[in-house]
Amino acid sequence: RGGSGMEYIRTNHSSLAEHFLKAAYRISKGTNRLCSNEMGVWHLNSREYEEAAEWFVRALREGGGSESMNAHADTAVLNSAESLSQLLDTIQDSYWEPTIFNLAHALRKLRQFDLAILCLERCLTLKPSSNASAWSALGFCQHMQGDLDIAIDTYHQALAHKPEDPFASEMLQRALQDALSRTTEMFDSIGLADPAGESHAATTVTKVRNVPVPGAVGRESMGASSMMTDGGLSISVESGSVDDIDMG
Repeated sequence: RGGSGMEYIRTNHSSLAEHFLKAAYRISKGTNRLCSNEMGVWHLNSREYEEAAEWFVRALREGGGSESMNAHADTAVLNSAESLSQLLDTIQDSYWEPTIFNLAHALRKLRQFDLAILCLERCLTLKPSSNASAWSALGFCQHMQGDLDIAIDTYHQALAHKPEDPFASEMLQRALQDALSRTTEMFDSIGLADPAGESHAATTVTKVRNVPVPGAVGRESMGASSMMTDGGLSISVESGSVDDIDMG
């Protein structure tokens, strides 16, 4: 049943996916962690981010238990950075990196950037190489927190792993422009200008806007709603496009 649910997720048959995944979870009495991941992906693709985060936490925890007991434990983990960090520290198998990535994605959508960063850092610990997606997502969370210098460095890391990542390229441009705008405002506030009467950052902004943006497709920008890893876990890819970004 769980396998059918996973297939229906990838073919965008949402109602059938829900039916088979819930049936598989009931049969396993809450012990099927793979099914919990797939339920999380289903909720993520349905834009039900709180529910998605709880299911991903459930997938990362070992053991079974009643649904009500699990829901309470999952919520407790998501209410505390310390509790989430402790849970992530128990994950030593890189097989579960896609689930942690999915959890970070849900937390980012909930604007819980501190928690998302914890997850993405764990992803990079489990898979330090060939993980441009995690670097890009980490840079975005840092960017949203206003840590522009750190975000710029992280976007560069993403592009070092995948030079043609369109998301990292676009977000690097935005971060550079945000940083230069901040510098311009600082210079203007103290009345510092060049001999021509323009702020010191003005010409630099023009140069940054001419940076080419290579085009390619990454893990976050695929057309389908989800994809499968080599280990059989689904990864939600519904919100990787630059057009989906909420910078507010």
